[in-house]
Amino acid sequence: MSILAYQSGGNPAELAKILNSSCGSNYCAATCSMQRLTDCNSAVNGLLKYAINNFPSQVDLNDVRTLSSFPLGFAKLQSIKWIGLETSPSYVTKDVVAMRQNLANKLA
Repeated sequence: MSILAYQSGGNPAELAKILNSSCGSNYCAATCSMQRLTDCNSAVNGLLKYAINNFPSQVDLNDVRTLSSFPLGFAKLQSIKWIGLETSPSYVTKDVVAMRQNLANKLA
């Protein structure tokens, strides 16, 4: 089992708290194996507990030091036909298309 954790925002120094140490004197991720699947479950539970209980308290929308922006990225779009796929038929009616266009015009 492999656990990779990346944290964007908050305090990355707190990231070590994902390592659940409830597996005796060892960290659960260190003792996780096919023979000790309960340790694997505990390791994953440690990650989830961190994400639910610890990380949110590190982020403050009023303090930019706790926030992190995502980098701007670009992708070259190509037709799905290049990989042998076809676009599925649309179930959107002409009325819906017209309403969307009308809304887009009002918001422009």
